[in-house]
Amino acid sequence: MPVVDVLFTATDLVQANGAVVVIIDVLRASSTIVTALQNGCQAVIPVGSISEAQKEAARRENVLLAGERNAIKPEHFHLGNSPLEFTPEAVQGKKVVLTTTNGTRALKSVENACTVIIGSFLNARAVARFLEREERDVLLYCAGSDGRFALEDTLCAAEILRQLKPFSLADGARWTLQGAKSYLDFSAPDKEFQIFKAVSRSRHALRLINLGFEEDVAYCARLNQMDIVPLLKDGKLIK
Repeated sequence: MPVVDVLFTATDLVQANGAVVVIIDVLRASSTIVTALQNGCQAVIPVGSISEAQKEAARRENVLLAGERNAIKPEHFHLGNSPLEFTPEAVQGKKVVLTTTNGTRALKSVENACTVIIGSFLNARAVARFLEREERDVLLYCAGSDGRFALEDTLCAAEILRQLKPFSLADGARWTLQGAKSYLDFSAPDKEFQIFKAVSRSRHALRLINLGFEEDVAYCARLNQMDIVPLLKDGKLIK
């Protein structure tokens, strides 16, 4: 039986050992990537630094520069890291070069994965179904926030875990499911509201709210809104 485990913060190097890796950065890179591809973006190209993003965009056509540093859009970028900016009108038919503080760092740190995909609350059910079809070991890789544990990412991992059948749970996965019960009643009819309440109390959410991104926090806490699974292929995230 395949084994599923959880990693709680981004590190410089993660050896996946042939597992399927799910990158989770709820606030906001994962939610933004899922939204961009849902709204017609051709591909999202994750890069590590602002200068690397500028160089990547300069050698391509029909490209938008997007991302953040300390939650703020860098100077001369077309878009920030708010999923609400990635409307069909903005991204339809275009490629997006994306650099963020936590999410793209996690993406760039994975080695020896069978497959790398993107998970969020928005596409949690679709991710679970994808993992069941793959029938391989799984690593739910929470990007965290500035090298620290992030509540919102771990709650998202718990929601994906809850929907997975059949998988054997490693210790990190068991802890994730047990810890999530302190915040969520998985069987409650108002679970999406519970997710929003829990996420909005997290350290990173409070920071975003203070910066004026309240609507982003609410949007990123929505559950099972999209059926797509972004897949990393040849350095690009595609639908």
